[in-house]
Amino acid sequence: SISSNSGSIAIGSDAALTSDEVDASKKTCHGQTALEVPAYISPVALVYNLDGVDKLQLTPATVAKIFQRQITNWNDPAIAADNPDAKLPDQAITVAVRADGSGTTENFTKFLDAAVGTGGDGTWALKSGSTVQWPADVQAGQGNSGVAQIIGSTPGAIGYVDLSDAKAANLQFASVQNKAGKFIEPTLEATSAAAENIEVKPDLTFFTG
Repeated sequence: SISSNSGSIAIGSDAALTSDEVDASKKTCHGQTALEVPAYISPVALVYNLDGVDKLQLTPATVAKIFQRQITNWNDPAIAADNPDAKLPDQAITVAVRADGSGTTENFTKFLDAAVGTGGDGTWALKSGSTVQWPADVQAGQGNSGVAQIIGSTPGAIGYVDLSDAKAANLQFASVQNKAGKFIEPTLEATSAAAENIEVKPDLTFFTG
């Protein structure tokens, strides 16, 4: 945060402040409660490195099982069912995640928790947060750029990064099934369409999952 005699300016992350963080803000903001002001909406892209597969689509349940290491090979029946026209290789999946606490991780896991976790059928068991207890055999990178580097240099890898980082690293990204059953790419157009239906709370926070 940046403090002055007139107050403090907090430079935040992708994720909203928790209630504990809001309470703690009074110490930094001269007794005033922090006010969160959304500046922009940035899609989280599910990116992968899989030779010969130019188009990949995944349901939230399949994504959850991949990141929980219940699905460990690209020719798994669940992935094949999501991609009936793709030639999926018999290749191990390497999962890449953030090593540091991040809003990207929180938004990614919050989506899975809402879709197929506590808000769904319970497939996703890791809940949500800026950090979660990933399985021991995942690879972790520092920042979005670190995750992107792992995926770009590791055949068979999959992970999550901001769309801007995915494009900067020239990575392929998957389409993920939404509530309506359509597989959606993480484009700016799709993000704008999702934003049209958000409900902003009195504290200016919202969730588009």
